[in-house]
Amino acid sequence: MSSNVTRIATPLQLAEIVEMPVADFIAMEPAPGHRDSEGRAQKADHLKVLVDEHSAVDIAEYPDDAGNIHRRRMTGNTRAQVWKCGLSDRIPEKVQARLYRMKNEREVRERMLYHDSREQSWTSGDHTFRAFDMTYADSWRPTSPPLKGGRFVQALRVVDAITKYAKWSPDQKIKIELIMPEWSGELQLLDQLLDHPLEAQIREKKPFTWGFLAGCLLLLRHLDFGVVRSFMTEVFNDKGTKTEQGLDGVQAMIEHLGKGGAIPEQQDLFGRVLGCFDLWEAEKRVPTASSKHTKADALQWHHSKRDAKRQERQRA
Repeated sequence: MSSNVTRIATPLQLAEIVEMPVADFIAMEPAPGHRDSEGRAQKADHLKVLVDEHSAVDIAEYPDDAGNIHRRRMTGNTRAQVWKCGLSDRIPEKVQARLYRMKNEREVRERMLYHDSREQSWTSGDHTFRAFDMTYADSWRPTSPPLKGGRFVQALRVVDAITKYAKWSPDQKIKIELIMPEWSGELQLLDQLLDHPLEAQIREKKPFTWGFLAGCLLLLRHLDFGVVRSFMTEVFNDKGTKTEQGLDGVQAMIEHLGKGGAIPEQQDLFGRVLGCFDLWEAEKRVPTASSKHTKADALQWHHSKRDAKRQERQRA
């Protein structure tokens, strides 16, 4: 902590107001759960002209496991970046900070969910950026284009609603930051799954819609990664077969790809991912891709797999 901090007042049980040199504030690391401040700074025209309100910020103070005290910027991260890069007409000499003392980093992460900066409204991209930060810290970020682009968010909301609340419609009031930690393992596996080249015919179908991704996530929640990868690799490599006996599960899956983004179509595609996988795993064939055997009800499929796991644990 800097010795240049001037203490002004101590509101009971809320925050201590401290004044510190702006250089100390800029040098401070952001709290876990911040927005992409570096990316936002260049576009933050509302911060290019300094006003008094820009000097009011929030800071978290907490001990680590070894008892060392850390301070992190809760708000003002984009301002700090703007000042650091000289993008404002003037830089304040000091900032007035509300200093919140917390028990540990976990409390900081929880508080950040309800302590959003009002510099500018939060976009869906801001929430996704923060969700990654709060779930994985600096340990992991996706490398596959579908996950890097954030196309998985609706899929994640839907599978969370199905597995947790047994309903199709996710509650949009629940922040993605609260959902992602419970699917952290599946997201990492999904990233590995999707980081695979696509054959030209498959690439033209633009398969990575939320319905397809939701199906992949639910498969990964319940099944061995190697088995799921084997199925998806055959799909991505366009290895489906069609004989006199009919289509295998891979070919049926391929014929269902390329649908639009309408909700009924995506819900149908979600079920097709599950049904076509089951068909492929059972080494069965169907006369056409529209066969009822190429589609599973996602809720029933999840409950069946969940109950089978419970019974297996009980037997063990």
